[in-house]
Amino acid sequence: MKELLAMTPTDFDLVIIEPLFSECVSYLAAKLNVPLIYVLPVPTMGIMERIFTGHISNPAVVAFNLARFGVPKTFFQRTSNLAIYISCTIIRMYNELIMKFTAPREYDLHTPVPPSLVFVNRHFTIEPASPISSNVVEIGGIHLNLKATKKLPKDILNFIEQSPHGVVYFTLGSTVKMTSLPEHIKNAIIDALGQIPQRVLWKYEDKIENLPKNVMIKKWLPQHEILLHPNVKLFISHGGISGLYEAIDGGVPILGFPLFGDQQRNIDNLVNAEIAISMDILSITKDAFLKNVLELLKNKKYMENAKDASKIFKDRPMSPASLVVYWTEYVLHHKGAPT
Repeated sequence: MKELLAMTPTDFDLVIIEPLFSECVSYLAAKLNVPLIYVLPVPTMGIMERIFTGHISNPAVVAFNLARFGVPKTFFQRTSNLAIYISCTIIRMYNELIMKFTAPREYDLHTPVPPSLVFVNRHFTIEPASPISSNVVEIGGIHLNLKATKKLPKDILNFIEQSPHGVVYFTLGSTVKMTSLPEHIKNAIIDALGQIPQRVLWKYEDKIENLPKNVMIKKWLPQHEILLHPNVKLFISHGGISGLYEAIDGGVPILGFPLFGDQQRNIDNLVNAEIAISMDILSITKDAFLKNVLELLKNKKYMENAKDASKIFKDRPMSPASLVVYWTEYVLHHKGAPT
């Protein structure tokens, strides 16, 4: 970064950067005297929305990104939604004031540069309707390659295709290890999965004694390719937004175990769309888990809704990647997008 700041402004035309609860990163664009584009990997801007766009979503109808619900439906939810927003805003402002007046650095004292554009990883199949400003471009699912996918490894492909009742795919992502869960929870999950007629592909980091015959475990699995296979009937997930877009792309219902961050909100949005069921992983029992797995597998509405969402998700005038290219070139051509 020091080397970049030491270069002459004419060496650069644009800054594209991911902000995190602060505008201090805009200092780079100010120093280089170039337009600024923000990229957000999550579906919402949260407390930074007003700073980035000049607009703030009504907390009575739009859930904050750390809320436990997708849409605030009750008076309590609306009140708590507002309380979360106010408390997070106060914490952000307090931290910035502390940095500015106790140990200020050059970027703390500089007037923030407003972004020309904000690329947000959202799509209306998951994110409910809400007002957005003209400088916000939705690029939900940009990480997906909609035209080409890699071939599944032969052992996994055979496992999926030789399952007459379909396959359940289970992972909690790359951050949380299944081996870290309490033993009674792991045992409840294993016992329940062993009782379903479907085969199960499970991302698990260790060996399991007395592994059910219908379960295959691996430390890593090609998630998107698995979810695109027509014989996959259910996705058990923690609710990370990238994995949910992959499930929507494949038209697969979801059993959600949201753990932190925006995951509860993400899963609840799909519960409202009748594509998913949500559970608390730390309080599950074998019977409750098995009941919800069978409900998602046997009740056709979940699969039908997932397939409908998949069709809508893929039906776009431009791919997310093409949108990024177009609007980035627009900002470069006009030396900043008018807002």
